[in-house]
This record gives sequence, C-alpha cells and structure tokens, in this order.
Amino acid sequence: MSEARVHAVEVTVERGDRCLLDKASLEIAHGEVVGIVGPNGAGKSTLLRVLSGDLAPSSGHARLLGVDVAETSLRGLARVRAYVGPQTVSDVSFRVREVVAMGRYPYRMETAENETDVGIVADAMDRSDIAHLGAREIRTLSSGEQQRVALARAIAQQTPVMLLDEPTSALDIGHQEMVMLTLRELAAAGVSVVSVLHDLNLAAAHADRVLLLDDGHVAAMGTPREVLTSDMLSAAYQQEIQVIDHPYRDCPLVLTTG
Repeated sequence: MSEARVHAVEVTVERGDRCLLDKASLEIAHGEVVGIVGPNGAGKSTLLRVLSGDLAPSSGHARLLGVDVAETSLRGLARVRAYVGPQTVSDVSFRVREVVAMGRYPYRMETAENETDVGIVADAMDRSDIAHLGAREIRTLSSGEQQRVALARAIAQQTPVMLLDEPTSALDIGHQEMVMLTLRELAAAGVSVVSVLHDLNLAAAHADRVLLLDDGHVAAMGTPREVLTSDMLSAAYQQEIQVIDHPYRDCPLVLTTG
C-alpha cells in the first residue's frame, strides 16, 4: 500500500464505564474506498468522528495526510477532509444552493463567490442529482434529498479525504448506486474515501477494502471477499448469514437465511 492518507493508531474511546472503541487501527491509501461495517453499537460512527477530528480519543491518535488531527485547526481540517455526519435540519431557511456553497468557505478570504466557486458548486450539485432543487429551502426536502445535499456540500469542499457516515441510508436504490459510483469516481481522481455503511452489499460491490467492527474491536480488515464471509458476518451480527458470488458483479452477495 502507498503512504497512508488516513491513519488511526490504537484509538480507544471510553465514555464512563463503556469502551466504545478499543485500540482500533487502520491505514487508508490515496484513492482508496474503504467501507466501515458492523452491527449497531460496534463503534463505526465513533471511529469516523475520531478520524474527522470531531471527537478526541481517550488514547491513541488519528492522522490525516501525516498530521495529527488534534494539532490541526478547524480551518485546516476543513481543507483536508470533508465530513458528512448524521443529518439535522436547521431552523434557518437556507436554500439548497447556499448549503452546497458552504463547502467553499474554507478557501474564501472574502464572502463573495468567484467564478471558480460557482463552477465547483454547480458540478457538485450535478453529481448529487440536486441541481433542480437549488432554490428550495433545505427544510422542505425529504430526508433522502437532504442527504444528497450534504454529499454535494462535501464534494464542493474538494478535499483529499472524504469521511461519510451512512451516506446512502435514506436513499432509494437508484440514488444509492449513484452515490457509490460518485464516490468511486472521486477515488479514481485521487480522493481517499471512508464510509460507514449498513448495507453490506453496497460495501461488497463498491469498496476496495472493508473494515468490520464488532463491539469496539477491529474484527477484520481486508478486501470484500476476505472480510464479508459467512462465518465472520454471522459471528459479528449474531444472525445466520450466507455469502455467495454475485450473479452479475465480481463481488460477494450477502444474504440472510431467515
């Protein structure tokens, strides 16, 4: 693997008497798509927040582009990583295009947009299939439309690292594929993508590697075929799971057996 863009070293997060993450480590390379999977409460979102600099670990550390996130300013972090967390709707009546344009704020020395910003925002909206929603108030959108607005804002940041927490959870099947293909396009252009995913088949089809978390521990890290196996998934999810070859794609297909 080439030099890591994203690097977590024995990250532990404790809250009271609970250990949310226990010595979790990973390295993610230039242009790689990594899916973080695991059952509810496994520590997926916690790990993503540590990587983003949004949550300080109890021990261990996270680095982006070789720099400790704890030693990076908020503006500096915003130029290195785009973070899409759980969606909340503001009471302020922002228009969709205004929200997407917020992705350009880390680069501005003044409030006015320039032609470059305008083009980047328009491209991000096209990629996320929200160009037709530009004049709408964000609070009038469906949860899936809001999710695509958040993705567009992250794309507009044009950062070398993208961190996304369940970016497809509220989307219909067509937009799920669109989002994952967009992330693959960004990775092909050199962006390192880390995404928490509940849909194991999206991870199987689109991730270069998969990190499986179970009860705060790294249970496995490897290619989809190495990690998404019947034995590993059945143990982690405490549910009988069968994995077969996908009939149309060169990847595993994850099935529950009832």
